[in-house]
Amino acid sequence: MAFLERKVDDNLKFYHDKGGFQDKKLFLQRTKENICSNPKQKPIRKVIESSLDVFPLYNNGVLYGAIQTGEHQFFIREKNKEDILGGQAKFTSVWVKKEGNWMMSDVLSYDHQ
Repeated sequence: MAFLERKVDDNLKFYHDKGGFQDKKLFLQRTKENICSNPKQKPIRKVIESSLDVFPLYNNGVLYGAIQTGEHQFFIREKNKEDILGGQAKFTSVWVKKEGNWMMSDVLSYDHQ
């Protein structure tokens, strides 16, 4: 959670086809409640490497951000068990450089299967 709190822009706009719109506060709250709440089951998100694309964003020749698109799969990991596939979705994220740090500012999470 500490990593997300540092890497998510204060003005995050997160659009989810199942969970609706979320700002930073709601995104962190739902992540904590739905993803980090059961210590015996760890949700794992794995990017399908062949689907990942990154497009740089420039302003007058200076890199200020990037658009990232791809697909990822969701797994549940339990101790001493094989990971269990729970679903798959597509994502598009916008990352911006602020004071030399990459921050996630906008996210589309869609086509959940």
